[in-house]
This record gives sequence, structure tokens and C-alpha cells, in this order.
Amino acid sequence: MLRRGIWLVIPAVLILMLLMARNGIAGYLAERWIVQTLGINVMMGEVRTGLGFNRIEIDNLSVNHPDGSEWVTQVAAIAGEMAPLGLFKQDLHFLTMNLAITEAVVSREERQFKLLHLTPLHPKECKIDRLDWSVERVKLIDNRTNPPKIRTINVNVRQTDVSIDGIEHLEKTLLTGMVKTGVFDEKTEKGGGSNHSSGQIKSSLKRTTDKVKTFFQKTFKKE
Repeated sequence: MLRRGIWLVIPAVLILMLLMARNGIAGYLAERWIVQTLGINVMMGEVRTGLGFNRIEIDNLSVNHPDGSEWVTQVAAIAGEMAPLGLFKQDLHFLTMNLAITEAVVSREERQFKLLHLTPLHPKECKIDRLDWSVERVKLIDNRTNPPKIRTINVNVRQTDVSIDGIEHLEKTLLTGMVKTGVFDEKTEKGGGSNHSSGQIKSSLKRTTDKVKTFFQKTFKKE
């Protein structure tokens, strides 16, 4: 009777330990998947998961560039719903994902843009049925000059996309959403704001000229 009680207690204790340690396990599995898939190092803040490992939440994710440079993409939060025990599978399938990026590092060569860290080294899948994502700002590294020109641009993009099929598709979706804002266009880079300022200056000069002209017309008319 005592032995039977012990054999019942041991599994219960193991299950309890697993539940208590599930967030740490989820963090390890998520980091391992990222490293094996993208070949990069990451740093994560707090990681939380559901009882059946069917949900993961990651706060403050820093994604380093593969070549070891100083550029880091800062992700404020990731939250995703998946099938039970989805984190233990090699091919992740998210039913929903919320992705909030504080600063994305983007490189540019002529008209080609690339998220520096999204370079898949292994053909692992990451399907997302519905993706709600946002980007606050972009650090743009323009490789058309030597040394590269670096600018930080506020984009404030918020978008919803469906049927994301793989890492490359995810990269293309994010880049397309950012580029469509127009902040990377040549006209913007050459100073859309300066054109606005130039227009204000011309308008001010015209008003001043009109006032001077009116003054002289009244003066000579009196004489």
C-alpha cells in the first residue's frame, strides 16, 4: 500500500516540477529554435508560457546581427498562440502572433532592402496564420556610400497579415509594410521636410516684398 502511494506521489511531484519550471523550459526552447534557424545570438527578458506549452510570451528580445556587428534589432514583445506542445516541435505553427518591434535594423543597397538578422541558415518552418505587428522606428544602414550612412527613422507601422509561410515570407512582409510608408524614398531622403521649409521661406519673402512695394507706392503717390 505504501509503495503504491509512493508511485502515485512521484509522478505528481514530477508534473508539479515541470509546471513550475515551464517558463524556463519555454525560454530555452525558444532561444534554441532561433539560434538553429537563424544562426544568431539573442537575449531575452521574461518568458512565459501556457500550461500545455500552447502559448508563449517574450519580453525585450534583442536580436544581434550574424556578423557580430554592433547593430541590434530590439523587439519589445512577442506573444503567440500555437497547438499544444508546439514549442517541442521543430516546425512551429502559430495560430496567432503579436509582434511589437521597437527598432528594426534594415540595410539598403540601391533599391534592395534587407532585415539584417533574418537570414535563415536552416530550412525550418515557422507558419503564422494571423500576424499583428508593429514597428516604431528603423535604423537604416545605407551601404550605397562609404562609409555607410546610418539614420534612425520613425515609421510607426501597424499592420495585420495572414498566412505567413516561412521566415523569408515573414521578412518580406515586414519590409514591404515598412517600405510602403515612403520614409525610404529618395524624395524623403533628400529632404521632404526641407522642401516644406523652403516653401515657407519663399512665402515669407513674398509677403515682405509685397509690403515694401506697397510702402513705396503709397509714398510716391502722396508726393
